[in-house]
Amino acid sequence: MKYYTPEDPEEDSFELKRPKKRDHKEGQRKRWFWVRQVLNTVFIIGAVTGMVMMYLGHEMATPIIIASIGIKFGESALRIVTR
Repeated sequence: MKYYTPEDPEEDSFELKRPKKRDHKEGQRKRWFWVRQVLNTVFIIGAVTGMVMMYLGHEMATPIIIASIGIKFGESALRIVTR
């Protein structure tokens, strides 16, 4: 397997190129990409909301932050499983 393509066989200089990978799961990865993006967005919104509520002294801040962390764990697990 060659990772380079010589421009001129008689020259010593050549151009390096990455090998092409055959990824059969590319369609599946694209399908889960938007799910991960939505989970990340929900996590960020929940974390910011929880921090603001904690700053303002609301009692619901801690459960909101814990739920956001749970969503982030779910997103991380989804990332690991779909690799």
